[in-house]
Amino acid sequence: SLNFVYNASFTRLFDLAVGAGLAWWVVERPATAQSARWLNPLSVLSLGALLFAFYFAGSRSQLPGNAVPTNFMFDGGFLLCAVGAACVIASVRVEGSWLARTFSLRPLRAIGQVSYGVYLWHWPIIIYVTAATVHLGGKKLLLLRLGLITVATLTSYFLLEKPIRERRWPLRVRRTVAVGGTAITLAVVMFSTSSAFFPLPSLRSELARYAPLSPPIGAGDVRGSLSRDWITAGHYSASNKIPVMVMGDSVAYYAGPGLRAALASIPQIHPLIQAFVGNGLRKRSGWAYFLDRVDQVHPKVVVFLNAFDELTALRHPEMYRQNVHDFTALLRHKGVEDVIFASTPFAHSPSYLGYTGAREVRWEAGFMRANIAWRKAALATVAQFPGHAEYFPIGRAVQLKGRYAGWLAPPSDSTAATSTWQRVHMIDGVHLCPVGTELYGAALAYDVAAQLHLSAPRSGWWLGNWPQEKLPFFPAQASWCPNDHPSG
Repeated sequence: SLNFVYNASFTRLFDLAVGAGLAWWVVERPATAQSARWLNPLSVLSLGALLFAFYFAGSRSQLPGNAVPTNFMFDGGFLLCAVGAACVIASVRVEGSWLARTFSLRPLRAIGQVSYGVYLWHWPIIIYVTAATVHLGGKKLLLLRLGLITVATLTSYFLLEKPIRERRWPLRVRRTVAVGGTAITLAVVMFSTSSAFFPLPSLRSELARYAPLSPPIGAGDVRGSLSRDWITAGHYSASNKIPVMVMGDSVAYYAGPGLRAALASIPQIHPLIQAFVGNGLRKRSGWAYFLDRVDQVHPKVVVFLNAFDELTALRHPEMYRQNVHDFTALLRHKGVEDVIFASTPFAHSPSYLGYTGAREVRWEAGFMRANIAWRKAALATVAQFPGHAEYFPIGRAVQLKGRYAGWLAPPSDSTAATSTWQRVHMIDGVHLCPVGTELYGAALAYDVAAQLHLSAPRSGWWLGNWPQEKLPFFPAQASWCPNDHPSG
């Protein structure tokens, strides 16, 4: 997956290799005026290319945290950036070079002196200081973050870094600190990342309290029809399961463990999840992510859900409808018998972005229009593939009176006090929390079983271990799905 390629050491070894190669090349080779002559223009061009890449090498996203590197970065872009950074470093070490003089300016030298503290502190501050936690957005939020990063960096520099570097510590103290510090660090990492030490005792009880009705809310009202009787035509059974693949973006990715558990509760289905942040049908060059997996596992049914495509469906409706049609035709050509388009829940992130008042209303209306535009594209494709495509409006499973819902009452107790309602959406207003995944997955499984003429989903699947399944970059439940109902 994209996460693995980005984070795995052996797939990013070239970054370390370029740095090591530069260190090997310059050792015992003093910088000369001759080297400065060719390094000067090369390093300036490299710095310009790096600044260009910082701005343009990521996908554009309306929501913070949803941008991902472009395909070019994985096809050599990261290597070019590493080489460019090496050129900049090589030039800076040449006294009197253009970049050496530039980076010798007092403000830049001061930043460089405390740069390690900036590196350590910027990420946790950006993660925890959000519009949802401080009720600010835009430039005000940016200034607050920069101020906190500055304060934390200077505090740690003068109270911790500088005294440790400048003080002469006895050998015994240094050995004790080195061994003890390593042991404490390892213990902290192990304890802080182990679910055994941070159990969620209330989650299982809440999932039980939100057990879906039969039929689940949001199920039914399917558009289109399927002409195949899977049990008789394919001889599928509990021992010979139908491969069903769920394709989508980050909504499907983060909800993937729950959706897999929901579909696996149907005895005749073997579920597969093929989803990741930012994936969709907007650009045909990105289809390979889905189609390669289809070639590997040969699913017979594909469930497609995608919130990331909705803005494209709104801005370029004809182009996007053609993309959905052509992608469906490709799936059919590859042996996929049925394609199901599942509606994603309405999104609502103005409060997460710090928007209020009229601006919040406009954003919410924009999200609804985009959702409707995607539905129109899906319905148009369903009409073009009679008997082989359907549309499931299951996004209603986590809506309240047809609108976005951050919290919902238990399905069996709609009159429950609002202070006891549970979050169904993460604080970004887009992705689903465990309870939301439970309700959405129940509607999906019910409609899949009904439309494919399969056995009904087994009850109790929502009490499995899927909420504890770890995914790369999976937002922590405590921070992204807090128990923060405004009436609580």
